[in-house]
Amino acid sequence: QAHFHRVRHALPSVFRRLVPNVTKYDRPEKALLAVFGHSLATARSARSARGAASRSQLSWSLLHKVRALHALMSTTTSSTHGNLLAELSAECESLLADPSGLRHTKDLFAVAAMVLLLNWPSENLVRLSRAVAHEALQRNLAEAMGKRSEIERLWLGWALIGTGSGGDNWIEELLSTHPISTPMVLGGHGYNPLTAASEMKVHGAETFTVAPRASGLVALRAIFSRTSPVGVPSLNDC
Repeated sequence: QAHFHRVRHALPSVFRRLVPNVTKYDRPEKALLAVFGHSLATARSARSARGAASRSQLSWSLLHKVRALHALMSTTTSSTHGNLLAELSAECESLLADPSGLRHTKDLFAVAAMVLLLNWPSENLVRLSRAVAHEALQRNLAEAMGKRSEIERLWLGWALIGTGSGGDNWIEELLSTHPISTPMVLGGHGYNPLTAASEMKVHGAETFTVAPRASGLVALRAIFSRTSPVGVPSLNDC
């Protein structure tokens, strides 16, 4: 216990040396949330790369990180709540009630880490986790399409809505395929700008069976193969 208190006392000065911009955090302890969030996000690929023998080790490593982070947050005083953990819980409750608040959250990895520290019902944890993933994918898509023309954006919408004869297999295909490095091409493949809007309107009403066209799936792979913006989980991280 004495060792833990010494570490907590030294933490702010250590962060100032290791992370020059740590002053942007109202509490330097919060910087650890983003660090742990990155560890959590990369655990899946690390497990796949290191094999079954290391999966248990990685799980134990994450467990100890959660316990250490929980202990730190629950024993650090807060100016607005009893401790920093209660302050983080209040922030998460606000995001759960209004997920649009995630738009103003710079580092989504930190929110992902906060979720694991909460003693919430599982359905609330799932809801907030999905909201974080949804925001991350939206940011990745916006980053990829930000400088694209209106014509290219319309083509992507047409290619993603596809036809009303698809199932959910395309989701597994998107998640299981390797990233691609070829340039993203947004056009062609039977696209007709004169009929695209009406096709999208018809198929958009069939949301239970809609699946992307093959060209739309390739475009999605190209979009999510790009490097994610800072603080934003990738598709595989989600």
